[in-house]
Amino acid sequence: MTAMAGRKPKHFLWEVEGRIAKVRLDRPERKNPLTFDSYAELRDTFRDLVYA
Repeated sequence: MTAMAGRKPKHFLWEVEGRIAKVRLDRPERKNPLTFDSYAELRDTFRDLVYA
């Protein structure tokens, strides 16, 4: 995994294999909640993946 656009997501892990991207929640200590911050980060992560 490498950071997209020079940043590493705080709430997700992601990897790209060929043309498939896998994005996983990574906050087990908080039971993987979807908060406003994580939704914004997920949006940015998918945007970066589209333009990668």
